[in-house]
Amino acid sequence: MDKHELQVVIEELHERYASLTHGEVATYIPELGLAAPEDFGIALVSAEGGQIFKTGDCERPFTIQSVSKPFTFGLAIETYGAERVSEHVGVEPSGDAFNAIELQNGTNRPFNPMVNSGAITVTALLHARYGSETFDIILDRMSQAAGRSLAVDQAVRLALAGRIAAISRPRAPCWRSCSPAGCTTIRASGRTGWASRPRAASPAVSWPS
Repeated sequence: MDKHELQVVIEELHERYASLTHGEVATYIPELGLAAPEDFGIALVSAEGGQIFKTGDCERPFTIQSVSKPFTFGLAIETYGAERVSEHVGVEPSGDAFNAIELQNGTNRPFNPMVNSGAITVTALLHARYGSETFDIILDRMSQAAGRSLAVDQAVRLALAGRIAAISRPRAPCWRSCSPAGCTTIRASGRTGWASRPRAASPAVSWPS
């Protein structure tokens, strides 16, 4: 039986690029630096029928990091609707790095949910609705997307918490405390929200009830 054309393509791509050794593994979280740089896998799932095509090191677990952001954003839209979510986070390209903590002038909104300030805002919106169940709900959504049960990598979580604790005070002594997601928290209109260094003075955010 002939291989599907997508299977042929990804196998050719894997063979072509598997020998590349340029670049370095991420080390901004120390635990990430332990990843094996030779690991390389490609996996595709068709939108219709869920047919899976894979090659290489596809069974090797790895931390998804910012890959989680579009899934939490989608969950927030399902929960509140796009219009309500857009009151708190934009969808405009920012030109900033993924870990930027920047807000739009005048609106106090993050530019989009794919940078950290936007992702933290999206998580805060979910927490405003689901409270103590928020983490389990997000993890369940991630597991549904992956097609299997996922879990928190505790070694990465602890390494990230240590890094955040080390950098939060000298960079922003006025921030109250640091959250596991990578930003400190403040009280905004009676709700727990996110903190940042806004580019200009802007009104407080009113969190949905």
